[in-house]
Amino acid sequence: MERYLYNALAQVHYSAFNAKMPYYSFRGFSSYALKDIDNETVCLAHPRQFNDPLDTILVFWLDEEIKKNVGGTELLYRILMKKVAEHIKIRCLIAGKKEDGSDIPVEDLNVLMWAHYADSHKGFCIKYEFTEDWFDRNKYVNSDKIILIDRIKYVESIKIEDEPSITMALLEKSHFWKDENEMRLISFDFSGDDKDFPTIECKGAAKAIYLGAKCSDTNRRRIEKAIGDKNIPLYQMSVDETTLTRFKKTLIG
Repeated sequence: MERYLYNALAQVHYSAFNAKMPYYSFRGFSSYALKDIDNETVCLAHPRQFNDPLDTILVFWLDEEIKKNVGGTELLYRILMKKVAEHIKIRCLIAGKKEDGSDIPVEDLNVLMWAHYADSHKGFCIKYEFTEDWFDRNKYVNSDKIILIDRIKYVESIKIEDEPSITMALLEKSHFWKDENEMRLISFDFSGDDKDFPTIECKGAAKAIYLGAKCSDTNRRRIEKAIGDKNIPLYQMSVDETTLTRFKKTLIG
């Protein structure tokens, strides 16, 4: 089953987006978030930690399949798949490139991201840029882990008649979420110890940090300490007084 899921994800990797662009990650303050800055890592989580019970389809589908099967080989198959799927960990990011190929500055991102994912503007946002080889280094079938990033596909309706494809299972969401413009970073590593929140090293990938408009002085100092002597600019977001539906950034460190 481990090899089955690995091979399925390897096929997704070959067609995945994996392009060099800015990726934005909105965070509330936590030890995990600060360690990502301090250690130059990206922290991931299993989908069961997500706030949407239908994200991912894989988790929901497996739970429903296990409920309705009374026994036999098929039930054992689903239980085993659910156990192995624990090795799938995800980080939700926001795409930083427009359709015309130009980069999206943090000021032009959907303002709801700050309210929903940065603790009502009290958190922060990290801007990442990953190198191409960061994705490619573990994609081969003779390895035991894989890293990929691809766009979420937003659909009007999700109907599952048979076993969903791995793309559908991990990269499809309801169209109600489409304004988020999400890119999904997916890791599968069955050689690790299966921590709830594993990390991937990404030295030099953090290019800027933006503090929410309501970030406290105490948390600002915590961010400054985590940055230390790293070459990561620090910005403060505030309401743009000329356009009250927009936020602007000010360099503070």
